Amino acid sequence: MKKSMIICLTAIFVLTLVIGVVVQADEKPIRVRMATSYYENHHFGQKMKWIAKELEERSNGRFRCELFFDGSIGGEKELLEGILLGDIDLMPGAGGVLYHYVPELNVGELPGYGWKDSAEVRKVIRGYFPQFQEVAAEKGFMLVGVDATDFTGIMYKEPFDSLSDIKNEKFRAVNSDYSVNLTKLFGAIPVPLAYSEAYIAFQQGLVEGALIAPSIAVQPNWQEVLQAYWDLKIIHATTWTVTSTKFYERLPKDLQEIFIETIQDAEIVNLEEAKKTYEQAKSKMIEDGVTWYDKGDISVDGDIDKKLFGFRDDFMKEKGKDVYDFYTKWLKYVEKTTGRKQF
Repeated sequence: MKKSMIICLTAIFVLTLVIGVVVQADEKPIRVRMATSYYENHHFGQKMKWIAKELEERSNGRFRCELFFDGSIGGEKELLEGILLGDIDLMPGAGGVLYHYVPELNVGELPGYGWKDSAEVRKVIRGYFPQFQEVAAEKGFMLVGVDATDFTGIMYKEPFDSLSDIKNEKFRAVNSDYSVNLTKLFGAIPVPLAYSEAYIAFQQGLVEGALIAPSIAVQPNWQEVLQAYWDLKIIHATTWTVTSTKFYERLPKDLQEIFIETIQDAEIVNLEEAKKTYEQAKSKMIEDGVTWYDKGDISVDGDIDKKLFGFRDDFMKEKGKDVYDFYTKWLKYVEKTTGRKQF
């Protein structure tokens, strides 16, 4: 009797084990389609590759990632629409177009905060992350990461001594109110041009400069036609990693935790990659004959902070009362956190 019971229990155990193996074998990995408008060797491209590798390893293959770089399946607008429609599951580097949906997020790249470096930017934004997530969720986006990048400077056709040298010169701008108005703040005339069209415009003398980060400028070799760069350190271009609530909520709880933890860990990796990319871009510019100016090499107008504060204040007021209220609360938080005046 005992022997029969043991055999029976053993058979049940083996059958349960086999069924579990079969179920696990039949369970399809969850596909994660990741896309960015940045090129593969940009630090956002490297960040996306790192996330994909870690998600697959940490989930023991329950995630399967597909990666698309350099806008190969659409620009930022198409990718964000893909997030909302469920065609894209994760997008790092969401910025300008995302701000049309969620104007409160503009605060991430307004000028004049006096940021020390990208690490400080990430730390401060992370402290306010729930508030950013709340306004994004209202528009169907789930913020899962902050993409600290590098600082935007002034790139010009030839060496210059002051801001007066670029006054009334034509500068390439992104086709957005923010880029157009910021270009005007520095005295230049904004000419909205697609990134892909800018090199030819510089070469033909249709535009003479741009507000741009080094890592963005060297990819299309702008340093071949623009021969001076002022690393002004006034504007830090912060973007976001986004998914959709729909995608996140259909994940099993343990995969939700892996998903969030991996993306947060990727922010630290991205900081190092961003620093490396910046140094490589700077070296490439100088190697190709660009005159490089650090922030203190060219005198800044004494009331530049007042101008920057006025610019960002007017810019956010135009977005409506709710957006402006969000902005002023954010400024109070930044001032309290950093100890630097923000009004």
